[in-house]
Amino acid sequence: MIIISGALIAVYSQQTDRGVDPVEYYDSLQGQILADVSGRSDLRLNVLNVEEEDFGDENFVALNDFIGGKIPEGFGYSIRVCTLGDDADHCNMRAPVFIATMDEDIYVEEIIVSAEVGEGTDAIYNPKKLRLFVWEGKSVGMDCENNCSVEGMIFSCSDDGTQVLERECGNFDNDFCLEWEEDEAKEIGTCEDGYECVDGLGICREISNTFNLTCEKEEPTYMGCVDDDDDATVCAGGRRQETGGCDPGLFGYNGDYTTCWYMVEETVECSENPVCPSSEWTIKKKESCVPPSCIDTIWAPLPGSVCTGTTFTQISNCGETRSAVGTKNCVAELTASYEMNSVGESGGYTYYYYDSIISETGGDVGAIINSRQKCYVSSGGSNWCNDVKTNIAIDYGTNYISPDGQVSDPINYVYLEQGYNYVVTETFCGTDDNGNSVQTSYSFSVTP
Repeated sequence: MIIISGALIAVYSQQTDRGVDPVEYYDSLQGQILADVSGRSDLRLNVLNVEEEDFGDENFVALNDFIGGKIPEGFGYSIRVCTLGDDADHCNMRAPVFIATMDEDIYVEEIIVSAEVGEGTDAIYNPKKLRLFVWEGKSVGMDCENNCSVEGMIFSCSDDGTQVLERECGNFDNDFCLEWEEDEAKEIGTCEDGYECVDGLGICREISNTFNLTCEKEEPTYMGCVDDDDDATVCAGGRRQETGGCDPGLFGYNGDYTTCWYMVEETVECSENPVCPSSEWTIKKKESCVPPSCIDTIWAPLPGSVCTGTTFTQISNCGETRSAVGTKNCVAELTASYEMNSVGESGGYTYYYYDSIISETGGDVGAIINSRQKCYVSSGGSNWCNDVKTNIAIDYGTNYISPDGQVSDPINYVYLEQGYNYVVTETFCGTDDNGNSVQTSYSFSVTP
């Protein structure tokens, strides 16, 4: 077992000591909670066995309940359980929690749980990172379960196999879980005569004449005299056939000669127009199948439906699987620009009034702008920057840019001493809906 932890301080208090430095208090609080997790075999197993970070995963629920019971009243918290080395998941705070706690000071500690030896016969090696976020203030509701398991467009078929259906799985209500965007899957196509829908692929293929058959027949498994006292138990689960009374004879039977019949099954593997072994057998189930000679020509889902850099599994028209890497843009693409409105002069300075515009051009992911800063390069050799500003919502009306959206500040301005050339640059920093850091800037050159 390998456990690497952050500051693990063996002091824990359920009450805030106002005489203790806040950073020391949070380090102590988080450190002891994570030490408790790392010191218990059952909690380490919970960390290693988390598959979905939602309340449908019993290991995540057990871990969250334990940690929640250690958080003092008046504090909020959130946990992430991330696979170690996953380049697509940096174990950032979930976007809904980040948005809800933007005005709070967030304290973060983490441990890494690599393995649990157990009794030696049930060892687990599945390195995970447990990250604990804590802040002073209200908690953020997290009690939800995934209604679907894979983010993206999911294809299915109508019950009769003639229509191709689709429904998108994602986080559409700003909680922590995946849900269907629509209550019902919508039809996107109808298969022509002689074709059938392939579940999970979103395609129609020619109806095959190759099938798997499940055949069944009745076979006698018991024949003999049954005493009347045993009537209730004989042929349990099967069909009973009585063919006359029994001669009591030497053993004194007082009952009927009985045959018990039970259904037996046999499977005929995938082949062209298969038949059951003999006329005694009847077809119980007939399913279309693809013979081993099938050629893989279509793979789904497409890389364009999965985030860039994310490794996922594709399924072919033959039912084969392979690993692929997503190419879908899941990071907000920000651009910044300006539109000069007017110029004025006063007291040896020139004033430039302009609109500054921030846009999201990727069309898939929105972003929150957290800060902005103007910097200046002067031909006179003097370079400087203004203080970082965080009042984005006041100047731009909002600090959130929706996918394909934009915000603007119509009264942006700079004033510069006359007699020099200047390059003015304003830089904007923020976080997108998926927790990625984003940045953009605009520049212009003027000579007052």
